[in-house]
Amino acid sequence: MKCFKRFKSIKCIVLCLALVLSMLYAAPSIVPATAATTVVHNFTTSGISSSFFTIVGNLSTIKGTVTYNGLTLTQCLKIETSTSISFTTTGTSTLKLVFNNDDNKRIKVDGTNYAMTSGIVSVSLGAGAHTITKSDVTNLYYIELTTDGGATPTAAPTGTPTAAPTGTPTATPTATPTAAPPTTGDIILSPDDSMTLQEAINTIESGKTIYLKAGEYEYSSKIVIAEGNNGTSSAMKKIYAYGDGEPIVDFSAMAENTSNRGIVLAANYWHVKGITIKGAGDNGMLLAGHNNKIENCTFRENHDSGLQLSRYNTSYTSISQWPSNNLITGCLSTENVDSGREDADGFAAKLTCGEGNKFVDCVAIYNCDDGWDLYTKSDTGAIGVVTMENCEASYNGKFTDGSLTDGDGNGFKLGDDTASVPHVLKNCVANYNAKHGFTGNGNPATFIMDNYTGTGNGGKLFDRITSTTSGS
Repeated sequence: MKCFKRFKSIKCIVLCLALVLSMLYAAPSIVPATAATTVVHNFTTSGISSSFFTIVGNLSTIKGTVTYNGLTLTQCLKIETSTSISFTTTGTSTLKLVFNNDDNKRIKVDGTNYAMTSGIVSVSLGAGAHTITKSDVTNLYYIELTTDGGATPTAAPTGTPTAAPTGTPTATPTATPTAAPPTTGDIILSPDDSMTLQEAINTIESGKTIYLKAGEYEYSSKIVIAEGNNGTSSAMKKIYAYGDGEPIVDFSAMAENTSNRGIVLAANYWHVKGITIKGAGDNGMLLAGHNNKIENCTFRENHDSGLQLSRYNTSYTSISQWPSNNLITGCLSTENVDSGREDADGFAAKLTCGEGNKFVDCVAIYNCDDGWDLYTKSDTGAIGVVTMENCEASYNGKFTDGSLTDGDGNGFKLGDDTASVPHVLKNCVANYNAKHGFTGNGNPATFIMDNYTGTGNGGKLFDRITSTTSGS
């Protein structure tokens, strides 16, 4: 009997222990709150190398010095069309970006524009993937990202698969092509290749791509995509940037001369994407063909307009023969200046320009003459209607140090008094140009202008213009 009682007592103890253990294992885990985490990137000390941010762009040490949080910052990331910074957060975060001390510039975070205050942009972010891209041309010196609790956020470059296919290395490649991978018939060029860009242009087939790796391609004579070297509407010929970094087609060895254009595109159905053209003796690009697309390109330091739409064949006297139905999108034209400091525009669609040409999301800044010039002449006649959407012209007629050039300095110059051409502007901005923001320059047409804005221009925002809509 005593043994039986002892057995029941032990059994109760075991059952109680089992019950307690089951309750412990079933109870939810209690995780202590974690402190906020901060990730910083200092371009002066780290360049574009980061284990957290995925940075694509170019550095500069000649854009001035910035002091922030006790640090002296001397190197910056140039915010250009080809620049991007991507990262992923795991919780609510605050992103702080440090630029030059400039209240008149903007940066784009996840597709939304944010204005600077004393060179600082602060943005609240949720968990997920984020991207920083260009709105205005500016210079970024420092990034600070603070996430409220949780794990430290991890980098997730845009376009990288979350799981690798079987047999594929799990590491993310350091260079991601900006287009589909090369296929048979495509041409990949490096700056030190024996094949020149002109030779590649002469041999590429319709539907195929010339890929330019990052680096400087130095030429002393113009490159011509000749009339007749056409793609088709369904199989365009292409010139694309390839991988990280910036391919620069550099014509700085050219003398300044009206015949010394950089690239002449006289053919039809070409798509040029992600390259920089600099230093040409005249236009960076003369666009003279039809149905072409110029995307995310930069035109800088050329000795006439960065990109100009006009005829190349001077025997073409009819507007139907002049360049037509071209799309220029996401492009930047900057610091174009001739020796006379008065003739180089950012973008020019003038003199002999056909119908259906459009600029979308383009920026003209710090060009010595006008941001956009749509000038006509009586001896050649009216040009076609040009459309500009979501475009910005700022600081034209000025050098980057703020001093004035000898050019007109208008943001958008919309013709002259020799022809009536009703150009179209939608959501366009003109800031801090030396002269007027928008000027008809004598063009008697009634323009279609929707939601134009501007501030700080040396003359009027709205000069000698009759329009169907208004702005501010």
